[in-house]
Amino acid sequence: MSELTTASSFIIRIYRADPAEPRLLTGLVEPMDGSGARIPFADLDDLACALNVLMNRQRPRRRRHPAVRHPPGRNEP
Repeated sequence: MSELTTASSFIIRIYRADPAEPRLLTGLVEPMDGSGARIPFADLDDLACALNVLMNRQRPRRRRHPAVRHPPGRNEP
């Protein structure tokens, strides 16, 4: 099992969640690198963006399954 360093570890504090709409969360993301940075979020998309910013990524990476094939004549996305 690989070991995570604190540079890639985060504390995610969820202060409010809507049971009727699970995507709506309110909270903060804090890296454990000692920087003191805090990024607020208001839904799952904001949370993903905050984690990507803290991990120095511009946008989420998408993985393509090698077995997925598109029908002939259809342009790949």
